[in-house]
Amino acid sequence: MRIMYVINSFGAGGAERHLFEVVSNMLRKGHSVLVVALTGNIYGGARNLKDDFVSLGAEVEILDRVRIKWLRDVGRWHGLCKLARFWAPNIVHSHLPRADLAASIVKRVLPNVVWISTVHDAYIKGVYSGYWVFRWLSWNWRLADHIVTVSDHSRRWVDAIIRQPRLKSSVIYHGIDVPPSDVQVRVASFDADLFLICLLYTSPSPRDRQKS
Repeated sequence: MRIMYVINSFGAGGAERHLFEVVSNMLRKGHSVLVVALTGNIYGGARNLKDDFVSLGAEVEILDRVRIKWLRDVGRWHGLCKLARFWAPNIVHSHLPRADLAASIVKRVLPNVVWISTVHDAYIKGVYSGYWVFRWLSWNWRLADHIVTVSDHSRRWVDAIIRQPRLKSSVIYHGIDVPPSDVQVRVASFDADLFLICLLYTSPSPRDRQKS
């Protein structure tokens, strides 16, 4: 399977370290992985994880380093769509709101691609400066084939603000202990992405279903 992960940058933070573990696991299971960062800029002195992803064996692209610096985000959306057409992923999996927005453009252009979004927190005032955008653009996130949240708190936010149907969202806990009886804890943390990708989704055509 070909999986394209989209992240804001390679600056080491919680979401990026989580993605590193997911990518490591997907590669060990024999999947082809491309990790795309919207920008090469890293702020706040964070460690650059780009070489770490490369050392795993993942392909890596940085959008604002491939001659699409014009128009900032719009240029990156254009570049991501071109890259998705060329690389032809089965899955686009985005992490963090700006990457989600870029991935949603790919979903509109290539509707047969499965789009998964991971919500790493409740993007509320005091947590995320662009919290207000979700009141106006929640419909855009509902394009996602599935939204993964990392806690019950973030899932309640998805329920209230994104209004994603419950069957199209789930909690995959990471970083905390959960009761073993919890029905949502079906597999280990980083295997859960694979569970969702391989078992919960079907592509539109029989040929694509067989390929996936």
